[in-house]
Amino acid sequence: AVVSTQSTGVEELREQLEREKEAACGREREYAQNRFTKQLEQEEDAFQQQRRRLHAEVQEEKDRLAECLAKHKQTLETERKTLQEEFEIKAAKLQATHAVEIDNIHRDHANTMRDIKLRIGVEKEQWL
Repeated sequence: AVVSTQSTGVEELREQLEREKEAACGREREYAQNRFTKQLEQEEDAFQQQRRRLHAEVQEEKDRLAECLAKHKQTLETERKTLQEEFEIKAAKLQATHAVEIDNIHRDHANTMRDIKLRIGVEKEQWL
């Protein structure tokens, strides 16, 4: 009877140890799962922060390039207008200069023609 009682006691102890071992293993699994979940969340947060930072950097670069392009276009437009104005001024001056030169040529031609007619008239009278 004593052996049977001891055997039952040992069996109960063994079962209790097995239950405690399973409970400890369950707690360890739960702790490991929680730790893994927390680490995964931290990694996801870090990834999302990096993603947002990179998107912000890309947008900043796009904005900077757009601003640079707008400034460049404005500079080119200003230079184009300046060149257009300079061209128009030079063209007007050149046209005025040519008009004066043409008038001078016409006057010189008219004077030359008048002188020739006078000389021809004088020579004609001398012949007569």
